[in-house]
Amino acid sequence: MSSAKQAVGSTIKRVLIHMAEIIASIILLVIISVPLIFVIPMWFQETAFGTAIANFAVNPVTWFGLLGAVGVTILLAIVSLVFGYGYVLGMSARLKAKEAKKSSAIEEEAEEPAEVAEVVAEAEEPVEDASTDSEEASE
Repeated sequence: MSSAKQAVGSTIKRVLIHMAEIIASIILLVIISVPLIFVIPMWFQETAFGTAIANFAVNPVTWFGLLGAVGVTILLAIVSLVFGYGYVLGMSARLKAKEAKKSSAIEEEAEEPAEVAEVVAEAEEPVEDASTDSEEASE
């Protein structure tokens, strides 16, 4: 039963890890897509509603002028790059910490059999001495 519980536990852990990776990827996609904040509503207005370009409710060219719209889009791209880069650095730091924990756990497991062998060897020595003492006492 114990091995079945461990198998289920490891499977659930892997599913949760993959789900977290998918969620992290979606968050990164949203961060990278920030410059499209004006493009998507404009596309919907044109394709879904058939609105003329001059009548758009969301039209950065009308709001900021041509150079202003380009500048705002570039600014949004820079902001998304900064946030995306910070997000990826944070994710990689967490992954490195997890890998360090795993490697230290593996090293501890590798050291454990040697420690067990030492403890067993120490435990066997007094038993042999006790048997020899009892034999000497009986003579």
